[in-house]
Amino acid sequence: HQPPFYKRFHKVHHRFTAPTAISGLYVHPVEFVFESQLSVILGPILLKAHPWTACFWVSNAFLNTCASHSGYTFLGAEGHDAHHQYYNYNYGVGGMMDALLGTSFKESELGNRVEKKHK
Repeated sequence: HQPPFYKRFHKVHHRFTAPTAISGLYVHPVEFVFESQLSVILGPILLKAHPWTACFWVSNAFLNTCASHSGYTFLGAEGHDAHHQYYNYNYGVGGMMDALLGTSFKESELGNRVEKKHK
């Protein structure tokens, strides 16, 4: 979500404020190559993973993208829905890094954040 990249590339993905599994794959072609493909296959290539391990890795990445954009309340999808609404929260999957970096968001905290902003 860095300004020069978000505006030119990632904003396409954020056209969906209430994402669905298939919309998780809707990205700018440049983002598709570098973020959706290269970042997924680079790990197994660099680690010289067994073909079955690489297949599992790629399948897991695909299913994770679909699950986190599913709109259902499992595997962190509700957190990613908030990310599509508010953009500056819930970047990761699972919430651990967001909690560590102060970018986690819960709907129940919305009132508190708005109050702090206007003080």
